[in-house]
Amino acid sequence: MKKLLTACFICVFLVSGCSVFSGKEKKQETVSSVVQKTEKAPEPEPKVVTVAPPQTVPVVNETKKIKKADLYQENSELSLSAISSISKLDDNIKAKVNNYIKNSTVYYLNEKNGSAFMIVSNAENEKFQRHGVELVEISKNGTKLVSQLVKTSDENDDNDVWEFDEETKLPLRHVCYDADGEINYAEFWNYDTNNPVKYELKDGEGKTISLKKEIQDNASNLRVEHLVYDHNGNTTLNISANYDGADITRLTYFNSKTPEDGVIIMSQLKDGQKVKETAYSSDYKVKNVYEPFYEDGKLVKIKVFDNEYKELEEISSD
Repeated sequence: MKKLLTACFICVFLVSGCSVFSGKEKKQETVSSVVQKTEKAPEPEPKVVTVAPPQTVPVVNETKKIKKADLYQENSELSLSAISSISKLDDNIKAKVNNYIKNSTVYYLNEKNGSAFMIVSNAENEKFQRHGVELVEISKNGTKLVSQLVKTSDENDDNDVWEFDEETKLPLRHVCYDADGEINYAEFWNYDTNNPVKYELKDGEGKTISLKKEIQDNASNLRVEHLVYDHNGNTTLNISANYDGADITRLTYFNSKTPEDGVIIMSQLKDGQKVKETAYSSDYKVKNVYEPFYEDGKLVKIKVFDNEYKELEEISSD
């Protein structure tokens, strides 16, 4: 009987020991797991979701508008959202917009309160290219230049010192002095393919006022950025475009003076042809979705959807 009790006692002791040992192992595993989970992982950069809104089937809207308008079939650079905005303008403003479309590149166009706000190229108006873009507003009161991004001069007088490349004759450096001999501003150009900063403007204190950057990802993907800063180094204007060959796949516009007008336009391409365009607000919320329809390779119709993928209107070619 004593032998039996002794055996039972040993078994209980072994089981208890195993339980304690197992508990320690689990505790160590738990502590290790917590340590691993509390290690700060690098925060990913914010990304725009390029898919359409959740619903994959458009919601039928019985009150949708069917509109006849110019779809600019010969101008593949013009975004679908720009075409939609132009269709809302009156004929006088539309005629002025068409003049810009004919003579320059229109990167972005938005209709607001009957006026047209545009980001357009102005390289042809510059002796020495800097940013090559400007902001323009066309209203019933006329055409207004909102911003040239930089306010500099191509003059060469006693207050200016220029440095040019001997072979290309392109500018490398320009320093403008005031009447007291103090630096008013200085601008720099760079043509090295390995340096993404192509143009930089600095004030008299050496603070960067604006930058133009070109970042080549591979043979066909290019990102162009136009950045303007205030005296404290805060970004006041950002115009950026991602290219796949000659096509803009993403365009970003931000202006600290009117942040509500900020927009990100994402374009989806298939075999070199645009199949969808989505406009997001600056906080990455869907504003509108545009779907194009083609016949024999020509754009014949655009459907416009809201952020719930409800069809708002249909724009057909004349």
